[in-house]
Amino acid sequence: MATTTRVLDANVNGTVYTSNANDALEALDTCHSGATAPTDEVANGKLWLDTSTTPGVLKIYNNATWVAVVSSTTVEDAGGLLAANNLSDVASASTSLSNLGLSALAAEINVLDGITASTAELNTLTGLTSSTLELNTLDGITATVTELNYTDGVTSNIQVQLNAVAAGVISTSADPDFTVDPTLLATRATIKTFVDAIPSGAPTTTEVLSATAGATAGAVGTYAFMEDTGSNVGLDIGDTVAGSGIRYAGVDRTEANPMDISSSSTVPSGTWRCMGYIPTVFIATGEYGSLFLRIV
Repeated sequence: MATTTRVLDANVNGTVYTSNANDALEALDTCHSGATAPTDEVANGKLWLDTSTTPGVLKIYNNATWVAVVSSTTVEDAGGLLAANNLSDVASASTSLSNLGLSALAAEINVLDGITASTAELNTLTGLTSSTLELNTLDGITATVTELNYTDGVTSNIQVQLNAVAAGVISTSADPDFTVDPTLLATRATIKTFVDAIPSGAPTTTEVLSATAGATAGAVGTYAFMEDTGSNVGLDIGDTVAGSGIRYAGVDRTEANPMDISSSSTVPSGTWRCMGYIPTVFIATGEYGSLFLRIV
């Protein structure tokens, strides 16, 4: 339909008037389609379908110029997005993300696919400073919370401590150099055998005598007759003294001295318990002795 005027002249017969009206309405319906631009009643906002090209281009009159509304007859060809394409028809996905204010790549966003954690659960990560490598060290751990809590209170390298046990060195408050044969730690059965071999109840007389026979002179648990050096006046049975105040001694008898105590110059070590009696009144010329038991 060629462009035409929408002004109708009443000075015509009815047939002509009807024809002119139909032409004007058809021009509006077809956006004044034609190979040349309309010239009648041209104003801003008037539409014209330019058919000089195939397919035609819809144009709008704006500030004395016909401007193409779109450069193509289809939305897709004109650079629009089709709902059916689900954004697959954007020119650049990365640019689109950037225009949305996102710096993450599509691959990084895809990492979130499948996450079922709640907001509260994700917020538990707030303040986490561990690296990926550090978190990956947890991969494969099968220990329960209870089992992991067994390490609570550990203040030194566990493996070092285990190595020390395997080497047979076990420190105790009584004896820092106490050692155990490593073979006794080999298996439960070996340990059980060792424990079962410990005699129950009080030791027998034979066991006591055997242990005593092996003790060295002056050792803890041994007895000795000692002369008091004069610093322990008034010792009763059960009193304790330092070895420095007594001396190993013996008794001899001569015609000039019916009873005489002779002592060694050796100074005993440790602490001794008096098993006899030394009088309170000490006479400088007298000699006093008693039986003592080393207790430390």
